[in-house]
Amino acid sequence: MRIHRALIAFHHYAKLTRAILMGTNPFDQYGVEPGRRMAKATEERGEEFDASTEGLLEAAGLSD
Repeated sequence: MRIHRALIAFHHYAKLTRAILMGTNPFDQYGVEPGRRMAKATEERGEEFDASTEGLLEAAGLSD
């Protein structure tokens, strides 16, 4: 199990190093804020989504 944690840590370190060398911010994820808004709207059910998203919500047991 220890080797798995070391491999995961190495993978994250390698990605961070690559991003720094490329001049990008790996923590600035475009989909995070829209995802938060979508989650809040889903929780409040004040917004309708496309058929695909509605199907996923139904499959997850989150539909009305």
